[in-house]
Amino acid sequence: IYIYDMLGGAPDRLTRVQRGVSSFAWRSESEILFAAEEDSTFRERTLAERKDDVVVAADREHYGPARLFSISLDTKEVKRLTRNAGVITEFAVSPGGGMAVLSENIDVDYGYDHRARPAQHLLDLETGEMREICTEPFVDPDSFEWARDGKGFYCRRAFASDSTDDYVNISHLWYFDMQSETL
Repeated sequence: IYIYDMLGGAPDRLTRVQRGVSSFAWRSESEILFAAEEDSTFRERTLAERKDDVVVAADREHYGPARLFSISLDTKEVKRLTRNAGVITEFAVSPGGGMAVLSENIDVDYGYDHRARPAQHLLDLETGEMREICTEPFVDPDSFEWARDGKGFYCRRAFASDSTDDYVNISHLWYFDMQSETL
């Protein structure tokens, strides 16, 4: 992530992430949240020491996490906000920056076999508390967008005649109410 001064000059590089940033969003005027993989795991460092460069495609056993981080524009300090085991595929920050809704893919093969569906979470950015939402079977919302009042968010849900195979589907717009925590 780079910050550009619109009056000119060289861009200021904020992040140095080996595998890159997958997405980012402003939390406030002085803080940005971003999703990225950890730089390296213990297993990866051990394999590198052994000079083992074999790459296993769709390696379920060693599916590496992508987590949510924050960076302060003032201090350039990076903080990890989540300790999830899966890959955060998308997130959205509430107006005012107090909450985030995120989707975590926990299975490398989900896009093909639809067995272990992604989990959706609400993350309280003040306390760090994270709780799972939308736990009903075959409820897999995505494309989150917070309402301007911050009392809920909109999302897209795919519907298909076969709930286990939604490759061909119709998208419906849904609203998640924060007070009742229902979709």
